[in-house]
Amino acid sequence: MSDCYCSDQGIHVARQEARLAARASPRADYRRRSIGGCRRWGRGRLRQFRRCSYADALEDEYDDGSFEDEYLEEDAEVYVGDAGGGGGISLAGTWWDKEALVIAEVVSQSFDGDLKIYSFKTLSNCTIQVRIEKLSKRYGSPSMEDIEAFSATYRARLDEAEAAKSVPENLSLEVSSPGVERVIRVPLDFDRFMDRPMFVKYVAETDTSGSSSEGDGIFKLVSVDMETNCCTWGLADVRANREKAGKGRPLSKKQREWRLTTSFKSLRLVRLYSEV
Repeated sequence: MSDCYCSDQGIHVARQEARLAARASPRADYRRRSIGGCRRWGRGRLRQFRRCSYADALEDEYDDGSFEDEYLEEDAEVYVGDAGGGGGISLAGTWWDKEALVIAEVVSQSFDGDLKIYSFKTLSNCTIQVRIEKLSKRYGSPSMEDIEAFSATYRARLDEAEAAKSVPENLSLEVSSPGVERVIRVPLDFDRFMDRPMFVKYVAETDTSGSSSEGDGIFKLVSVDMETNCCTWGLADVRANREKAGKGRPLSKKQREWRLTTSFKSLRLVRLYSEV
């Protein structure tokens, strides 16, 4: 029997936890666990694991009752299909990882397909990392109960596979949500997350010669044109943009009226943006 963790894959420093606590209201019950950031199912020796803390059952401000892990992966830039915050599948090429993926897909279907595999990754050190999303929620945010239920069911299936020798006996399982700054699939996810602020990295033509340069910003999606495969952005009403108008001031009229039109293919990265 090997180890199973429910983890946020990141480190929440005390300052960030304080910010989250400050946002609590009579409508939102924030419960926190800061001892280790991991929950283990099953027996066996506890593997060394990166210590972290997370908000347990944190009520997402957009999606009541949901839980989102806040990832702080400063050293790795996310992208679509990275098998992490960008979703997708990455197998380490071991003799057991395809079987582990098949089992995970069976587990997903056992929840009537409501808990979908957002990303799946195997590591050569016998670790499985799974991120799940809840399709019945608009933003796909699973609750802690959802994550624990998926973890327990998957762990039980892996135990059966271990007994059958179809996977090794020392597998470590980590299950989490897609994260608060998940990558947006262009244009598939636009309707779903249209009212959320997004960090956008794009390529813009600078002159008639066809030369281009990269730009980025924290935007809101204003409109999408599927016929021309273009979208229009405005500045998101977030602290980073407001501070450009002066500390403590709202967005200026010029900022509110600013617009940028980009083609889908010019978008290098679009992900949700969190001020926390």
